[in-house]
Amino acid sequence: MKRDRYIRIPKDYKAVEDYDYGIQKPEQMVEWILSEEEYGRLDKLGVFNLINNECDIIIDDFEEEILPFDKLVNAKNIIDNILKNNKFNDVIEKELLEKFQDIIHFAIERKTLIGFDF
Repeated sequence: MKRDRYIRIPKDYKAVEDYDYGIQKPEQMVEWILSEEEYGRLDKLGVFNLINNECDIIIDDFEEEILPFDKLVNAKNIIDNILKNNKFNDVIEKELLEKFQDIIHFAIERKTLIGFDF
């Protein structure tokens, strides 16, 4: 079964509030809809399990989870370490991690959060 998995980053504090109430507008968010292949590759690398363990959250199928601002640096460090410690034969995996890294940086710069709607 094909599933859409959304990673959403509010662009500002008002967008965070609207996201909390479920009334956000598309223009308030940066959104990444993970394909099955993208999700599978990130999952195979252990990205979600590492973030779950380090940040005490549950990113998983059929879950909605928020990675709050105060844990974004932890997630950034996880992605940075994976990128630094792996020799990538698969360019796509490296590009996915770099994209994940970019959205974490965006959320840190904007002082917001990252929402996972899987």
